[in-house]
Amino acid sequence: MQKPISLARLLAIVGEALEAGQKHKKPLVAPGRPGTEPIGNSAVMQLLRGKAEQAARHDLPVLVTGEKGSGRENLARYIHELGSREGGFVTLDHCELSGEDSHGYLLGSEEAEDGAEGLFDRARGGTLFIPDLQELPVDTLKILHQVLESGHYVHEGGSGARQLDCRLIVSACGDLLDRAKNDELFQQLYYRLNVLPLQIPPLRERQDDVPELVRFYAEWFPNRENLPYRPFSVAAQNRLRNHSWPGNVRELRNLVQQLLVLGGKGEVSVAEVEDALSQNPSEPAPSSPGEPRFFDLPLRQAREQFEREYLVYKLKEAGGSVGKLSEAVGMERTHLYRKLRALGVDPKTAAISGDKK
Repeated sequence: MQKPISLARLLAIVGEALEAGQKHKKPLVAPGRPGTEPIGNSAVMQLLRGKAEQAARHDLPVLVTGEKGSGRENLARYIHELGSREGGFVTLDHCELSGEDSHGYLLGSEEAEDGAEGLFDRARGGTLFIPDLQELPVDTLKILHQVLESGHYVHEGGSGARQLDCRLIVSACGDLLDRAKNDELFQQLYYRLNVLPLQIPPLRERQDDVPELVRFYAEWFPNRENLPYRPFSVAAQNRLRNHSWPGNVRELRNLVQQLLVLGGKGEVSVAEVEDALSQNPSEPAPSSPGEPRFFDLPLRQAREQFEREYLVYKLKEAGGSVGKLSEAVGMERTHLYRKLRALGVDPKTAAISGDKK
């Protein structure tokens, strides 16, 4: 850079740098990447995305399993968006199956004045997504089995067979194999659908993905719903990472939305997170002394949960003094501060509120 430099030249250089920075800034959804791509860089999520991308290259049935709230429909949409079919993504509505015309809803009908398209008609050329296989009534299971077995379906009141022309993605949760052992119809349908199985791990088994999910939704809601943008402090992210998330990604998404709508301004603190979690209790209440409360958790999560509760308890005993806590637990103060931050424990609030889990 030449010296001295004029103000005009300096402003031009700064402008060029800002423009270049904007060009290289990663957008919320990168070009060419479907907005439904599952979030997370953990090994299990990278493997899941790889399998989903392979499944998208074929028109074979896909069975997506996972707990409620884990993102089964989102993964189905991701596969659809990656695939080559140009038709739409059509979802079966369970409420329609309880009515008198449930067969017409699935197969279509010639009995109406102008005829009526069924679900298979609407999904032609695209993807038919059937959520919660385990909750479908027997009549619907029979229709699905017949259509998959023959590759054709007939409108109610009609005579001409129509070829099934859609990708089929089905989601389910629970022990499907156990039901298949005791239900012959379900067993036959299960094995017809379980060609390309994809299992979504619960969020508690991929805790390292939580901060990325939090940051994603903290940007997604301001962009999509015009909510105020608020970054989450590192301590707040760590506290959320240590939550057990029985409601999975759906619970996390709702919590972030709640904090953006009802929270204050500036950075989201660990105290706000604690307060929000206490108002939306989803974790079991603390067990009585001596009960093996951590035995059902993975080792790392059990260790982190124990360390957090132990330090919060000792911090309360120490009256909120990190110095006294350091002496009580035999840990050097600098290391103790790092540990508290990693566990999402704020010394200023933890000693007052205790553990709100």
